[in-house]
Amino acid sequence: MLKKNILLLFLSLFTLQTASTENISLADALRRTARANPRLAAQSWELKTAAARIRSASERPNPEVSLEGEDFAGSGDFQGLRGSQTTLQLSQLIELGGKRPARLNEAERSAEVAQISQEVARMEALRATATAFIEVLTTQKRLFQSNELLQLAESFAPAIARRVEAGKASTVEQAQNEIFLASARIDREQAMSQLIIAKARLAAQWRGEPGAVDTAVGNLEARVNLPPKAELQRRLLRNPLLLRWGAEYARRTAAVRSEKAKALPDVTLFGGPRASSGVDDVSLVAGLSIPWPIFSKNQGAIAGAEAQASQVQAETDVQITDLRLAFEEAWQRLQRAAKERVILETFVLPKAKEASEVLVQGYDAGRFSQQELLSARRSLAESRNLYLQSLTDYHTAIADLEALTGAPLNAFSK
Repeated sequence: MLKKNILLLFLSLFTLQTASTENISLADALRRTARANPRLAAQSWELKTAAARIRSASERPNPEVSLEGEDFAGSGDFQGLRGSQTTLQLSQLIELGGKRPARLNEAERSAEVAQISQEVARMEALRATATAFIEVLTTQKRLFQSNELLQLAESFAPAIARRVEAGKASTVEQAQNEIFLASARIDREQAMSQLIIAKARLAAQWRGEPGAVDTAVGNLEARVNLPPKAELQRRLLRNPLLLRWGAEYARRTAAVRSEKAKALPDVTLFGGPRASSGVDDVSLVAGLSIPWPIFSKNQGAIAGAEAQASQVQAETDVQITDLRLAFEEAWQRLQRAAKERVILETFVLPKAKEASEVLVQGYDAGRFSQQELLSARRSLAESRNLYLQSLTDYHTAIADLEALTGAPLNAFSK
């Protein structure tokens, strides 16, 4: 019984822990992502691997010890071990042509590439977090609007029923409102489902449980004071993706030097004592060996490394083109969304609200039909959705520009 109670207590504590939720701001979400994002954790192993490669590249070749027997198990004077000789030999490879410094330099340049790649991964993770946070804010607002619309439809149901009983409205009007009510319920269910998914997507950025986020705290209507476009374009040149190609060029250039160093043969020195069977005297054996580069001088590897180094400029040009295009797309989306929200805020939404209120009052007085009232409601709901979409597009474009330029633009934490 005691074991059962302990198990139940453990399960209840575990359930409370996994089910706990909390409010979160964008700044909180970004901090958690920087600390516990799974992609960043995976990328960090590249840095450890690069450090291990530097250590390996700095190591010198190990010496070799060999034991050699000669002139035994033959015939005549060499039967058995009578005429045998035994040599204990120590060999050491001497690297020439600066192979070790070249190898070490290439490993260090690879570590720089890995370091910048980590920064690229961090930038992408933070952008994904900001986008997921905006999605949660949007779906929260959409759910709020869906609930408002549903409550409005439900509040009119009794009045329509009374009008039908009094003979002032037909059953068709009641059916139309029931259809509108059903549509509003479906819209709310969809918004609830989307919100659950959006919260799970946000929590996944720091390996949080799907239900870990309760409410995203932020103001979608916040505006951002942007620097001039030309200033943001200058910041674009400091994007880690471009810095990575600079480091990659240094790494590939180091690889060329390393391959060229390999073309020079290394020298192996060897020596050791030699003992002959039946003789107390010991002699020394020494020598060296050098490969004879007749057939291969590492030309193919050198040419391949040089081609890869030359390819960097073309790849950098492609990256610059892609970044400029991404920047222009984000900038245009931002401008379009900003103009849309102004039109919706200053004209569309006020007119839609006014029309809806007039129609509600007029319907109660019998001046407007049910069809006109439903049309006004739908128009108001569509206007609100358009406004919400413009806010979403606005802040998503801000997040993209921030990731591209490294400029802290987002206004949610203000």
